[in-house]
Amino acid sequence: MNNQYDYYFKIVMLGSQKTGKTHFINTFLKNEHVEYNTTIDIEPIVKNIKIEYKNKQYTVRLQIWDTNGQERFKSVTSLYLKNASGVCLFCNVNDQESFNKCNDYLKQVEEMCGPNTTVMLIGNQFSEEKVVQTDELTQFVEQHNILFSEINNKSTSKNGDDILQRIVTSILQQQLNDVR
Repeated sequence: MNNQYDYYFKIVMLGSQKTGKTHFINTFLKNEHVEYNTTIDIEPIVKNIKIEYKNKQYTVRLQIWDTNGQERFKSVTSLYLKNASGVCLFCNVNDQESFNKCNDYLKQVEEMCGPNTTVMLIGNQFSEEKVVQTDELTQFVEQHNILFSEINNKSTSKNGDDILQRIVTSILQQQLNDVR
């Protein structure tokens, strides 16, 4: 093992355009506040986090990829999914279409990553007018056996640590061959 970290995981931010992937990264990982920024280039963010699992402390190095949700970049996104340990699948709960596309994104994850990749659906709310209800999101995650978190675009930084902790713990369980 490397002296700096115990495990290395690649996590991909995936979802339709305008679902909050870049905002999540800017707010939580870079500590920047940008109202809206279209992802033009794709470069990873590297972050070390500490995880306690079964009374043992682990340092995990994350390589986090922010993808562009536009259809024309789908083939490029597939390349970033290859060998991913985890995927944060974003949808905008104020936009039914972004939620509907989640099935297609899950198929892409299964094709490129395999069935054992940890996936978390992140239902991001941008305004008061919620179109996709929590019970619909819950039914989706239960059907696909994936993790789930609902966040509000204005308070992403408060939930970001919890999201990464949960997804990394799940990946770690998978790596150590524990049951999820």
